[in-house]
Amino acid sequence: MIKKLNINIVNYKIEKTATFIFDIQGDKNGFPDDKQSLINENLQLTVTENDIKNNKVSLDISDKNIWTDKDFYVTVRIAEDFKGKLTFAGNIFAFSKDTYYRNYFGEWKKFSVGEPSINVDVILQK
Repeated sequence: MIKKLNINIVNYKIEKTATFIFDIQGDKNGFPDDKQSLINENLQLTVTENDIKNNKVSLDISDKNIWTDKDFYVTVRIAEDFKGKLTFAGNIFAFSKDTYYRNYFGEWKKFSVGEPSINVDVILQK
């Protein structure tokens, strides 16, 4: 079960609020698949600067009961009305890991320069 989505932020300046919009997507040919969302609703987290504790924000989704036994991707974007600056933390030494990105719903691209510090807390069923 997917329990919590976490984002580490290294630098930020938020004028009012920042709304993070998440999706959890299945895999298609090694990339996130927009047509295979594992959720039936928008997952959003709206924060102010005061909500960022220890350079981290988290969205608890344990009440959504999202289970999967397949590979999945967590996507995140910032709502269009955001005013300010956000820099995600990351691991630049993770050369063997792939990061996926796209520009405003364009084609997904993969690069192996490092990985952003976006992670997921899960519960495993044996």
